[in-house]
Parts: sequence; structure tokens; C-alpha cells
Amino acid sequence: NYLRQTHPQLVAQLHRRASDWFQRQGSTAEAIYHALAAHDLTLTADLIEAVAERMLKQGEHITLQGWLQKLPSATLQVRPRLALAQAAAFVIVHNLDAADSALQMAFQAVATHEPADREAIYNEAAPIRTGIALARGDYVRVIELAQQALAQLATEQVQRRGEVTLHLGIAFALHGDPIGAERALEQAAQLGTAAGDLRTALLAIVNQGARLYGRARLREAAERYQAVLRFAEEHGVQQIPTVAFAHDSLGELHLEWNDVAKARVHVEEAITRGEQGRMPRMLVSTYTTAARLRDSQGDAGGAAQMLAKAWQLVREHNLPARHIGPVEIYQVRCWLAQGNLGAAEQWAKASGLQVNDADLNTANEERYLALARLLWAQGETNQANRILERLYTVAIQELRFNSAVMILVLQNLVLQAQGERNAAQSKLSEALQLAEPGGYLRVFIDEGEPMRSLLDALRATRPLFLGLEARIRTYLDQVIAAFNGEKARQPQPEIGRQTLPPESINPKSKVQNLPE
Repeated sequence: NYLRQTHPQLVAQLHRRASDWFQRQGSTAEAIYHALAAHDLTLTADLIEAVAERMLKQGEHITLQGWLQKLPSATLQVRPRLALAQAAAFVIVHNLDAADSALQMAFQAVATHEPADREAIYNEAAPIRTGIALARGDYVRVIELAQQALAQLATEQVQRRGEVTLHLGIAFALHGDPIGAERALEQAAQLGTAAGDLRTALLAIVNQGARLYGRARLREAAERYQAVLRFAEEHGVQQIPTVAFAHDSLGELHLEWNDVAKARVHVEEAITRGEQGRMPRMLVSTYTTAARLRDSQGDAGGAAQMLAKAWQLVREHNLPARHIGPVEIYQVRCWLAQGNLGAAEQWAKASGLQVNDADLNTANEERYLALARLLWAQGETNQANRILERLYTVAIQELRFNSAVMILVLQNLVLQAQGERNAAQSKLSEALQLAEPGGYLRVFIDEGEPMRSLLDALRATRPLFLGLEARIRTYLDQVIAAFNGEKARQPQPEIGRQTLPPESINPKSKVQNLPE
């Protein structure tokens, strides 16, 4: 204060000197702090631009975003690479309209430049464009943009090619091309590692795990997620928010295996890092897993709290079907468990989903499962079974055996309600065959007493039981034992009574226009 009063002209000069000294010491954050304090926008922009790409690679998007927001828009309007960095950071936190605006700002900044400069910026923007389309859920557009970009990007542009290939792999997986997805994700992991782009490499490995999970190869999926944690530790980035995706998935896996202690550790870690990184798409999944975890332990209040957090993010960010589905299917189950049929029917009406919809795609699958569950509760078992048969056919065609397990379990209950005992037992045997290698437990346990009775009946029907392979008989006993180990749970009114405004349940027409 004394210096400002007596020699105000020296303040900015001293801050510039401090910024220069910290920059030479490699202390970027301190250098930027003093450049801002000196009100030297050119110096600040230069410093941020020099480190922006590295920070995005290492998952430091929140810090980067904080710095960029301290610059006036006029600075970004003439600094296209800073505008691109801002757009990339906005995609990560799912602020997609802002990402679009920043992208257009970058393009406008080079509109009058030489063709080579314009081409360079368009190429650097390729991963951001595919990322926005992916986040909006427009998977056809992602594939189109990604293939165009890969045809234009030079071989040596390893980082951009890695990011684009990652987005392409995820889009392939969600658009019914599992083989193309696996190939692209393997390439993305290699390219990301080669470029030192740790965020892309980590996300590629996480998505490889997701593909294994989708094939019901749960133990192999867990190994992939653990590989993410090892990779992050080896590269000294185990604290970056991106690692939260691996913890989120491991939490879900351990919950499926009914290992509550390990599930809790990973879910809490995912929530901490996801909130630090402000990653709504991942947090919706984690909050829903946390709700299921707390519900399984009889903590109705905690479960309702977590579910409310998930819905809040869905509403705030207008998330697409891929991210809403897990929340909706759990919410519908809660309503039906408490006899709140009206709330579930209100959801179905607002969702716009119909039994005869032509496109039962992967992204909407869990929403249709929720609709089938509602139809079963309404006694419309033929309609429920029609949806389930169609979902099962698509799941098998796309090698999504995890989905097939969930579909068969529900279909078994629907057939039982129709009095089709032999068909139900056949579906149950098929579900056990698919589920045994992965060691599924909660997919059965969460269905409660109706499923327990069916499992006991299969166990007691000697010709059927003895007709199963030895490993399936052993597994059936393990599932029944897991049921016996479950404590009886009281109704959870806090969850069941929860109601949602219709506008919070993205109608189908909106979902189809808004990608990942």
C-alpha cells in the first residue's frame, strides 16, 4: 500500500520483473499471477498460450479456465489458440454453447489471415469439434467429422489425431460398431501416450475397459481400470480429475460384485475428483452409483440425496440420453418399489418413449429398459416382453453381453408374471450362463424376493439344475448365498416419493438432437 501511494508507477514494473523471474524459474502460475497484477494483458496471454496445451494434456483444465476468464474477450478475439484452449476447457465441463462460441471466435480471428494460418487453426480445432458433437450425443456427426479430420491431419500431428481417434472410438461404440470402436480406442491410447497427452491416453484406456464391461468381461474390465490408475501413477498425474473415470467404473464394478467396502472407496474418490474437475457427465454416473450403494446399505436418505444431485446435473447441463439413462432406470425402480406408479407414468409420458419406436439404439437402451419395467408393473407384460426381445436382439448383435444380462433378468420376471414358467427358467439359465464369467451378483439381488424365488425354484428343479454345467451350478449357489447374506430392507419412502418436474426429464425429441 505504501509503495502504491508513494511510487505507483513502480508497482507494475516490479510485478513484471517478478513475472519474468518466476517464468525463468519454471513457476508458471506465479508468473501469470504477477503478469495479471501488472495489468499486462499481452504478457499474460503469452504466458497462458505457452502452457495451455500442456495443461489440457495433464487434465488441469480448471486452472487454465480460471486464467482465461481473467482475460477480456477482446484479447481472445485476436488470439485464436487461446480461444481454442478455452473451447477445449468448456467441452470438458460440458458448457457446450460457450465452447461453440469460443470455437467461432478462434475461426473469426484468422478469417483474414493467410490460408496456411487458417488451415492450421481448423486442424487444431478438429478434436474440439468432434468433442462437442460427442458431448451433444450426435454420434453420426462425430464419425463424419472425425473421418474428415483424420484424412486432413498430417501424420506428425499425433496429439490431434489421438484426440479425434478417441472420439471416433466412443462414437463407434455408441453407434453399433464394436469392432471399429476397439480398434480406434487402441490407436487412441497409443497416440495419446506417444504425444504425452495423458488425458487422451487415460480416457482411451478407460473406454477400453468400458468395452470389456459391455461384453460382460467384468474382471478384464477391472484390470483395464486398474491399468489407468497405474498409468497415472507412473506419469505422476494420479491426482488429475480424469482419473475419476476409472474410480467411477471400479466403484460400479465392485458394487455389482457386492463388495461394498471397495465400492465405497472408489465412489468417494470419483466424487471428490469429479467435483474438483467439474465434470458433470461423469458425476451423474457416480452419483447414481452412490445412490445405489447407499440404498443397498439401507441408507434411504443418503440415496435420495445422491439421486437428487444426479438430477440437478441432468437439468443444469441438459445431458443427452446416454447419461440420463442410468439415472432414469434407477429412479423408475425406486418409484415402482414404493408403489408410486403415478410418478413412473408421468416420467414415461414426458420421455416420449413408445413400445413401437423404430430405433432402440444403444444410447437410449436403459430408458427403454425402464419403460419395460413400468409396463411390467402395469400388467402390460406382452408389451414389456416385446421391448425386451427387441433390445436383446440388438444387444447380442452389437456384442453387448452386459446389456443382455440385464435384459434377460428382467425378461425372466416378465415371463414369470405371464405364467410362462418354462420360458422364464430358460431365460434365467441363459442369464446365468452370460453372467457367470463376470461374477455378477447385484443384477440378481436388486430384483429382490421375486428373483430369489425363481433362483430357488431353479435350484430345486433337479432335472434342470443337474442339466446345467458344473460351473453354472456353483455360480447359482453363489448367487443364492449372496441373497441369503442380504439384510432385509425396509421400504425407502424418501426415494420412492421423490418427484421430478416434467421439464427435468429431457423429452425424447430433445435427446435425439443433443449428443453426448
